[in-house]
This record gives sequence, structure tokens and C-alpha cells, in this order.
Amino acid sequence: MNWLIKNPLTRSLRRGWRNINLKRRHQGFMLGSQVEIMHCDFGRFNKICDRSRLANSTLGDYSYVGTDTKISNATIGKFCSIGPNVTISMGMHPTKTFVSTHPVFYSLTFPSHNRFATEQGFVEHGSVTIEHDVWIGNGASICDNVTIGTGAIVAAGAVVTSDVAPYSIVGGVPAKFIRQRFETEQIDQLLASRWWTQGDAFLSKHHRDFQDIDLFMKNILPQLTQGRPQ
Repeated sequence: MNWLIKNPLTRSLRRGWRNINLKRRHQGFMLGSQVEIMHCDFGRFNKICDRSRLANSTLGDYSYVGTDTKISNATIGKFCSIGPNVTISMGMHPTKTFVSTHPVFYSLTFPSHNRFATEQGFVEHGSVTIEHDVWIGNGASICDNVTIGTGAIVAAGAVVTSDVAPYSIVGGVPAKFIRQRFETEQIDQLLASRWWTQGDAFLSKHHRDFQDIDLFMKNILPQLTQGRPQ
């Protein structure tokens, strides 16, 4: 059985069968080559590009993942754009009180032929929440136990160690606040509108209004706040 699991041909066949099932179950699902997926849920029209690896995560409608990206233990909303070479929630090491940061001293899950720990002494994995319409740039890293708010932008190469407010732009190592994308009142109205919950017909009809915040506020916001989308 171990040989079957490790054999490259067997793994390739299993991956191919799994990908076929994913495409059958999820409308518009697109998968690149050599993608690894384990215990994940998807929405509609997701795209996972070449060589990316996802585990224990969910993606909302229209969200996509770039090439060579690794995602674990993440809840990702709708319309998110996750660039290539991104790392999301890949585990933690202790930084306080522990003399050594090496897992053999505290981990029962770390793969090793020898370890000193006899019980799990540290929580090694957290989770990440990425809300809706978030853009994460090339090579960014999102640490465990972080929430990235709706509409936020994470600059390429950033290392995000703390929560990111909705419709804000962050960048750097560690990532720091750069600016808000819109005025505070506009952000509050965008969040209250919950536009990402609207159906495809509505979004298609009004797609040009999404290209300008003033048009959105004029043409779309009144419909959504009055509960009568057309």
C-alpha cells in the first residue's frame, strides 16, 4: 500500500481522477497541471493554476489561485485574486519562552525518525480568513491566525503578521498600512451593500459601474441598500 501511495504514476492517476470529479461537481472549475488538493471545498468558477497546493481550505465563487501557491487551513471568500508564489497559513514555531524553536522538542506531528517530545507542547497550525474581493500580490506570505478584510490589497512580497482592515492596502516586511482605497464613508457603504452576494445577471448588467467608485455609489448602492436589485 505504501508503494501505491508513493508511486508517481499512481499519484498522477489519483490526481487526475480527483480533478475530473472536481470539475463535475463545481460549475466552471479550472485546474492547472500538477495541482495538489486535499480536503477542500469550492464554489463556482474557481481557477487553480499550475503546481499550487491547497489543503483544508475553502474558496468562494470566482476566486482564483496563481501558480506555485501554497494554501492551508484558510477560508477564502468570493472574487478573491491570489497571485503566484503566495504562502497562506503554513504553520508556526514558538517564539516566546521556548529555548529551541525546533519541532523535535514540542511536536508529535513533525515527521522525524527521532523526537524528544512525548506530548504536543505547542499549537503548530492556526487558520486564516480572507474575506471577499481581496487581492494578494506575487510572493506574499500570510501568517497563521490572520484575517484580511473585504476589498483589501496585499502588496507583492509582503509578510502579513496581523489583521488587515477592509479596503486597505498593506505592504512590506512585516506588512504595514499604506492607505485606504476609498473614503471611510464609501468603505462603510461598500461593506453594507454586500454586492458580492448578488447573482450573475445583476453583476453582468452593472459590470461597468464596478469600474468607478462614483458610478457604483450612484447607480448600484441605492438598489442594494433599498433591497431592490435590478
